[in-house]
Amino acid sequence: MRDLLFTNFKAKFLSLLAATFLWFSIRQATPPEATLVERDFPGLPIELKVSSEEPFSYKVEPWTVQVRLRGDPAVLQSLREDQIEIFVSLTDVKVDADGQRKRIQVRAPDGTRLISIDPEEVVVKRLPAPPLEPK
Repeated sequence: MRDLLFTNFKAKFLSLLAATFLWFSIRQATPPEATLVERDFPGLPIELKVSSEEPFSYKVEPWTVQVRLRGDPAVLQSLREDQIEIFVSLTDVKVDADGQRKRIQVRAPDGTRLISIDPEEVVVKRLPAPPLEPK
């Protein structure tokens, strides 16, 4: 047992020092989860992304959502609601007047992470087209 511990003692000791130094440097570089906080953003409006040639208007129910983000306290404290992009894409789907359930998409700013969104889906309905006026 003594030979196992003291054979190549210098190499083992230097390896232990290097591993300890590496562990401390990585630990300092990555913030622990305990320093991250969560913040709710209630009543954020949903934007509809439609094709530019789309002749119809749409109605979204509900038209606001609540978003919860996690991040650094300083980042979340200075974050404004208009910096969070919340949308439903209708560019690839044709919605009829009866409505269609669509998943809400969120683009959270750098330094934050999306935790939850309530509700996760909305109902999108196509509104009747206004009558064309004669020329």
